[in-house]
Amino acid sequence: MAGKAFKTDYIRSPLGIISYPILETPKASGEDGDGIAKFSVAFIMRQDDLDLPKLIALAHSAVVGEWGEKALEDFGKPREDDGIKSPFLDGGRKKYADKPGYGKGTVFIRPGTTIKPELVDWNKKPIESALIYPGSAAYLGINAFAWNNAKQGRGVSFGLSAVQAVSLDKKRYPVIGGGTAATDRVFGVVDGEGAAVAGDTSGEGGAAELFG
Repeated sequence: MAGKAFKTDYIRSPLGIISYPILETPKASGEDGDGIAKFSVAFIMRQDDLDLPKLIALAHSAVVGEWGEKALEDFGKPREDDGIKSPFLDGGRKKYADKPGYGKGTVFIRPGTTIKPELVDWNKKPIESALIYPGSAAYLGINAFAWNNAKQGRGVSFGLSAVQAVSLDKKRYPVIGGGTAATDRVFGVVDGEGAAVAGDTSGEGGAAELFG
């Protein structure tokens, strides 16, 4: 089944913090080894978020859909052990821990897309990419897909279809920069400036469908 690039449906992510938003002009990051320019964000969540297992299950679905149930044994293992690269990164690792917004107890993903994602506010009204800043609290429309290439072997990444900003108030959700991690200042507050976003859905990944 390798090479078919199995993709899951889109779901709404847990609440998280946007970091390194690339939402106006796509850039090549090379995370999945394809060298293709993409729109993307780094998306920081708490490791104890009760909704995080939904994202792990989504990644597992991509593994099973591409390589079969037994391949789950290889998920997260290093390439030299014929492992499957995980899209989840530990924000507490030394290379990330000192970056504002990251640190012990955080996990992050880097979803991307070649097509500019829909950007909306808490009322699902379109907004400009410039309004989404490092430190914005948001929900994402994401899916998981499998890949296999000569440079990095096998892996799973997250695709990105939409971003819903919970608030554009930088006093309530400070810009990430300097000092300690910003996660404790935003997590646990989920209603934004409007009503809370509706529950999980799956489908084509549009903002109207995913965000209630």
